Amino acid sequence: MFMKVLKIFKKILIFILFLPVFLYACLYIYGKYLTFTLEYKNASLDKKLAKIAHSGNGFGGASNLIVRDSGYRSERYFWIDNENLAFRKERVAGDPEDMHLQFVWNTKVNSIKPLVLNGMMSSYYDNKLYYGNSSRWVVRASGRRTASVFRSDLVELEDKWIVENPHSMENEFQPPSDRYQLMWMWGAKPWFYLSSKNRTDADVPKHRFDYLWEWGWIIRRPSMGEDITNYPGLEMGIFDIDGEVYYGQEGKQLNSMDDFFASGVQSIDLVYLHFADKYWLATRLFEQPGENVVMGLIDREGKFNEIKWLSDWPDYYGITVLTRKGLFWSGRDYRLENPGPYDKGAYLQRADGLVYKVVQGQSFDPVLSNDGCSIAFYNISRYDRDDGSLKVFRICESDINAKELQNVNR
Repeated sequence: MFMKVLKIFKKILIFILFLPVFLYACLYIYGKYLTFTLEYKNASLDKKLAKIAHSGNGFGGASNLIVRDSGYRSERYFWIDNENLAFRKERVAGDPEDMHLQFVWNTKVNSIKPLVLNGMMSSYYDNKLYYGNSSRWVVRASGRRTASVFRSDLVELEDKWIVENPHSMENEFQPPSDRYQLMWMWGAKPWFYLSSKNRTDADVPKHRFDYLWEWGWIIRRPSMGEDITNYPGLEMGIFDIDGEVYYGQEGKQLNSMDDFFASGVQSIDLVYLHFADKYWLATRLFEQPGENVVMGLIDREGKFNEIKWLSDWPDYYGITVLTRKGLFWSGRDYRLENPGPYDKGAYLQRADGLVYKVVQGQSFDPVLSNDGCSIAFYNISRYDRDDGSLKVFRICESDINAKELQNVNR
């Protein structure tokens, strides 16, 4: 009897000792199976998406929609004229410290030249390049150091672009009093900042504003998350400030924008459409179905003409931009049933209302040329891959079914 118990005990002991090994072997085999299955699915997905991404116009868009690829990662760029786009290459791990980062891309002939500049470019307007020179620091009243802002002529040579006649902008604008300090917005637009310690009850409450720089106007808005009712006595809307640098001055109200503020929209972008001499105002979205979408044109009288967003397109990513040939945006492809995270692209809705894909994948920060015929954007073909590059859609050179795209009715 004792020997039988001992044998059973040995068998149990052996089972217990080998159980972890058995479980580990099972987990290993299952892991290998999962890895193989995942790799197979990924390979199939890669093949499918690569086929889509290289179809049509070579970037997953409709045939004959002309798209050019710079081959550079960049999230800072702006137009110099209707053909040349200045951009700053995004530095990535492994790049040498002395690598050239700033370029000018002739998108018509698809050639890129370096921009020789002692500083970081910011914008181009009034035929001048604006940039910050970090070798010349300015100490603000707050004690904070910022790069000096300069403007220069931009000159093209055979093998590069250079700047000439640099001019410091630090003394161009005088503050209304010594309580204010000069600040620079993105795009090298100046304004005068009033710090909390210098603010009094007689000053206007803190709020947001957007420049309509080309016309010398601003849109005064409540601070983020605040309601317009929290600003008794302070008018909101579109104001003509006679081209002065903004510091909270009253200006002349042109439009109270009551319907806009009633919509509850918090985040907007303004784009000056040179070809139409109007401002495009659009809600900035981040694929948020159900959010209020407001977009439309502001004319020289301050009137806002709202344009309705597509009722069967729940959302988009970033902003929409009205080009000479139609509406441009990026996001999920809602022409498909239940579009997933891989079903993204940039699109053009032409004048007759039809929508065409321009490129495969998510696109960011569209910047329109002055003639409305080209739009630059940063494009990532897959949301799970870090393979983005700066691209340009040459809209007016493109066609659909051998027919030229019609101009939109502005």
